[in-house]
Amino acid sequence: MQKTSLALALACALTFPAWACGPDFPGELLTDRTETLQGMVSGEFQFESAQLLAKVDAKWPAEFNQSEYWFEPSAEQPLPAEREKIETEGYDVAQVNAWRTARNSTSAEQALLAAAGLPAAHQHYLAGAVAFNQGALNQAKTEFGLIAELGAEGTSRLVWAQFMLGRMAQAEGDFDTAARYWEAARKAASDGAPDPLGLATASLGMQAKPIWDGVLSALEVDPSVAGSQPVYEQVVRAVTLYAQQAAQGSLSASNSLLFVARKLNSDAALLDSSLRDPLVRRLMSAYAFSRGFEALSDAQTDAYYSGPFANPNTAAGAGEVRIQPDLISAILRAHPKGSPLEGADRFAAALYRAGQFDRAAEFAKQQNSPLAQWVLAKVALRSGDAKAAAGHYSELIRAMPREQKWIDGGEGAVTSAQCRAQAEAGTLALSQGDYLQAMDLFFAAGPDYLTDLSYLAERVLSTPELVSFVDRQTKPQTLMNTAAEGEAPEYSFPYDEQSYQALPGVEQHTLRSILARRLMREGAYQQALPYFNDPNYQAAAKEYGQARTLAESSAGVAKAQALYAAAKLARLQGIDILGYELAPDYATYGGSYAPWSPLDEPPESPEAQSAQDNYVKRRDAFVTELEKQRLASSLATPNKRFHYRFVATELAGQAADAVPARSQAFAAVLCHATAWVINRDAPEAQKIYARYVKEGPYVPWGGIFGTSQVCPEPDFVGAQALLDKQTAAERKRMVKKALPYLAGALGMLVLIGGWVFWSRRTKKA
Repeated sequence: MQKTSLALALACALTFPAWACGPDFPGELLTDRTETLQGMVSGEFQFESAQLLAKVDAKWPAEFNQSEYWFEPSAEQPLPAEREKIETEGYDVAQVNAWRTARNSTSAEQALLAAAGLPAAHQHYLAGAVAFNQGALNQAKTEFGLIAELGAEGTSRLVWAQFMLGRMAQAEGDFDTAARYWEAARKAASDGAPDPLGLATASLGMQAKPIWDGVLSALEVDPSVAGSQPVYEQVVRAVTLYAQQAAQGSLSASNSLLFVARKLNSDAALLDSSLRDPLVRRLMSAYAFSRGFEALSDAQTDAYYSGPFANPNTAAGAGEVRIQPDLISAILRAHPKGSPLEGADRFAAALYRAGQFDRAAEFAKQQNSPLAQWVLAKVALRSGDAKAAAGHYSELIRAMPREQKWIDGGEGAVTSAQCRAQAEAGTLALSQGDYLQAMDLFFAAGPDYLTDLSYLAERVLSTPELVSFVDRQTKPQTLMNTAAEGEAPEYSFPYDEQSYQALPGVEQHTLRSILARRLMREGAYQQALPYFNDPNYQAAAKEYGQARTLAESSAGVAKAQALYAAAKLARLQGIDILGYELAPDYATYGGSYAPWSPLDEPPESPEAQSAQDNYVKRRDAFVTELEKQRLASSLATPNKRFHYRFVATELAGQAADAVPARSQAFAAVLCHATAWVINRDAPEAQKIYARYVKEGPYVPWGGIFGTSQVCPEPDFVGAQALLDKQTAAERKRMVKKALPYLAGALGMLVLIGGWVFWSRRTKKA
């Protein structure tokens, strides 16, 4: 009953839209399912900081090139090409030339003359920019100030001019005047004045910087002012401005908030004072969630890096966490009793990472958000309530914003939170034995977890189940380009060759390839062909299937020829038509890479063996016996790296069986078979060579037998002639051997015939 309820709960997750996701390389959740289902990922601080406040104005873009220092270049920093394109937008050729002349002028007067053919606001801005770069700040102020007096005619450069006036006022230490100019720039942008450089957004950070610098300076002079009201107000004002800037998508604002959070976390008095503000409490909860390794020295992170067999969850659960108490305790002290904590879901996630699971659930219940549901799912799994966890996952997947990011795994890869949640729900379904539900969820997660999807398809689902799933979820030739009639279609590899970014359709491509190769391994050659994406692989598979089929219906040298043809295809294109996507062949990496596991190294001591055993026990806690049975039945035969090479040598051995042992074909076939494995499995190569020595003929190249460069192609015509000769000779030998017996038999027949004749005559007489 529980399994049915679980399946229904998880099925709800698939009734809502899913988006494709994909980092450079897919993550893996099924390798260690205990860590996946009970462990905790981190938030991504840039995303988290952008959620602290709503956008000030949706029309404001983030800063140009994410750096406020590019807004008006100095003589030491040339104008970027992108900036030139923005400034000259809408110009004709003559105006572009005039703009360049003005930009290269050495005085405001020269700039005005050169820019005479441009709009008045552009003329004054160029003159002001030249004066600014020449250090003539009063003249720059005059030119920028004139733009506001132009009224509607000055709108195109109004935000730019107000921003530069604020920048100059700040440089002179007049922060109040600078703030007024920047507020004017923001108002102009909100009223519709063009702001292609994102100066309205940048002005927030420019305004915040001296405020925060003032806090740091005051603390440096007298640390005891950390709890004072003026410092508190400055901190709140700086955080508010940076949070507004971050909400507009500013990376520099996110970085600034990170520095602020680090400073607050390192100063207990400053932290206690600042946390009186709700926005600061939200910031520090987000910081604890996304930068736990900095904020909490948390058990999960510490344990992760303490060794390959470390158990992050057991460490946290055993109370071995070394929480830096200032942040957690300070947040708890600061928020008003009886009211929900600002950013309670982020704080709950931080508590979970710190091993305080019951407390994490308490705060997660204060806020109905996707992250809160995720924490509650984790807590439910720790208590063994898979049904409740599935319900939380369903809610989480439905409500998770598409753009939300999490830090996935110890390497710090950024992944879509929704995709991670779908994959975790798939992991839970798999642990309950619902393989098709797990497949649906991992497929919905997209290429973020392509390795796990491949594992399910290749090792867990039965072939009929996989055929049904692939036919339902994919389309033939997903990544094949349309070709003109009579032309061969052009195949598109599912990854960008420069960045290795997954291209659209990579999940479909991978599943069809896995199914095609699986059917080929099982001998369903015709059924496999439509599932190949690449026409070259399809052609090779067709040729291989025809050779194997012909071998089954043939005998003698014809059988040998077919087997050898199949063997060569298995060796040369085996990874494409027979290979496993994952172990032991790793077609997913083109066969050139096999992931390392800590289990690859034999333990060097009883303690190491015990650690390995504990790791395996924990890792496999969510693997069912039925899944283990399916894994055993889908194991490669033989289960060796590049298993198709050994398939090739087996076929070559069968081909050698079908030709005369003293023929050149016999030696040549075994020579190739030896070369195919000599660098992979020396004992196997030696075994094949020993057979040649024992049974085969002398050949001139026998001294370097097994070297692919010298192995000739088998002479099957000569083998047939030798076989015919051997057959004829055998017949002659058999006849010669039978002649005495035939003569004796003939003599006996003569005697018997004479006796019968004499007996009949005697009776008549």
